[in-house]
Amino acid sequence: MYMVNNQYDIIAEVIKLTDANTPEFEGGRNRLPKILSVAAHYMKRLPFVEAMRVLGVRTINITKRKSILDNLYSTDIDNPMAMNINSIGQQLGVPPIIISKAIEEYERTTPTNSQPKIIAQAAAWLFLQAKQSKYKITKAEFDKIPDLSRSALNMAIKSYQNLPQS
Repeated sequence: MYMVNNQYDIIAEVIKLTDANTPEFEGGRNRLPKILSVAAHYMKRLPFVEAMRVLGVRTINITKRKSILDNLYSTDIDNPMAMNINSIGQQLGVPPIIISKAIEEYERTTPTNSQPKIIAQAAAWLFLQAKQSKYKITKAEFDKIPDLSRSALNMAIKSYQNLPQS
């Protein structure tokens, strides 16, 4: 019943993810697992095992895609850095996949920064991760972010660049 009531939203999301070449959603094949994964993400649970068996879809195909969506569209509420990276990225129109990768990489490496302002740290991290992903973004675009000075941004970028590479 849930899928029937939300069919247009689910299909629109699948099309958006496919067009954005989101991992596991690329190309026009395997539509059923993609649709079920988006529905599972929206419902915050997996479809019933019996239903997937009848449809001939393996659970692993759903869980893998659902995990990607859960990570893509969520941030840890207790993590102000993740919230700031997400907020800044959305304000600047950075694609969600790059924002998600920036957050994941930050949480994986937890780098230190000498700049005390967390908004400057988040902006700098997003800037560097976007550049690494070959997404075109300039420091000037960050001028649109309230409470973020260019000098604080530059100082935070320099601090991240001076970290030892692992």
